[in-house]
Amino acid sequence: MSGVETVLALSHPLVVAMLGAAVLIIWRNDQNRPGYLLHFGIAYLTYSIAVTIQITTIPSFVPLNVFLSGLLYMMAVILLTHGLVVLSGRRYTYWIPVLLSVIMMAARLYFTLIDNDTKLRFYLLNGAIFVILLHGSVLARDLLKGLSAEKTLHLSFLGLALSTVPRVLFG
Repeated sequence: MSGVETVLALSHPLVVAMLGAAVLIIWRNDQNRPGYLLHFGIAYLTYSIAVTIQITTIPSFVPLNVFLSGLLYMMAVILLTHGLVVLSGRRYTYWIPVLLSVIMMAARLYFTLIDNDTKLRFYLLNGAIFVILLHGSVLARDLLKGLSAEKTLHLSFLGLALSTVPRVLFG
């Protein structure tokens, strides 16, 4: 990637990081400090770092890059899902997404170190993201009974989950 392409590619994680910082500032200044805002803000920042690692290929050692970016993507998805579920008033248990993440990360490392298959690593990551987001969407379904803003947030979240399907099908 040329310098200009890299700068353009990095504009996406920069905007996401600014959004995450804004959410954290809102959380910090809110006297009630709703937990879901903290989770959303950290999720955006974590996602931004993962994308940056992938774009810049820093670290340049491929297995470490694959591991770190995958780990950060999964942390971001889990935090985002946790925030949505907490907003819905339900309790979020981490064991399902963490177990899925560990299995996915082990498989990604296998397909990096033993049987190098970039496409399968992509499928594994997006498949795990889909399952975790869909699981969170099901848990937070009570938001569909709430205010229009809560319905919109839930449907946006569901749309995010479903957006991983074409990526896998046409990736």
